Amino acid sequence: MAPMTATDITANNITANTSLKSNGTLSATGNTTLGANLSVAGNETVGGTLGVTGATTLGNTLTVAGATTLNGATTINNTLGVTGNTTLGADLSVAGDETIAGNSSIGGDQTVAGNSDITGDQSVGGTLDVTGATTLNNTLDVTGNTTLGADLAVAGNSAIAGNETIGGTLGVTGATTLGSTLEVTDATTLNGATAINNTLDVTGNTTLGADLTVTGITNL
Repeated sequence: MAPMTATDITANNITANTSLKSNGTLSATGNTTLGANLSVAGNETVGGTLGVTGATTLGNTLTVAGATTLNGATTINNTLGVTGNTTLGADLSVAGDETIAGNSSIGGDQTVAGNSDITGDQSVGGTLDVTGATTLNNTLDVTGNTTLGADLAVAGNSAIAGNETIGGTLGVTGATTLGSTLEVTDATTLNGATAINNTLDVTGNTTLGADLTVTGITNL
């Protein structure tokens, strides 16, 4: 049967058992039902809602100009690149490594179950609460007051540039060298032998509970 060619065709129902080809615009005012595949060689524009009940496979890029809502679980098997801001209304779970090249602002609590490796600077505007052991491989710089609720153990040298106030007992198990004056405002008890290699100047009364032995000249 030879193909039928016409300029305008108006019909209530058209049934094509083989191919239906339109070189111009194909307009349907009612519903259109296709029992097989639809192949479009050019661009496709849908003015209303596109509803797809089955699986959809796109062989190329998907560009969405407006807001996108995904109601079900979404799996991305490759890289997700987002150039704008991203807002998550629920939890974010990352099973692999997480790399943040820029600044990260977290308004709520952050819980890290595993190790956290931060190569750049870290700024904490609120309280930093660490329940486990903390190891610092470099300098700890604190500009404000520091309160320790338990013992402070320093394995290396400790340099304090300003004044140091100790409310409790200061126990030193090793030798102590003072580079300047030692001033004691209260009673002082020395339990061991004490050697003074220079002048001892006492402005008040002195009481010795045992013998006084002087090996050199004494001027009274």
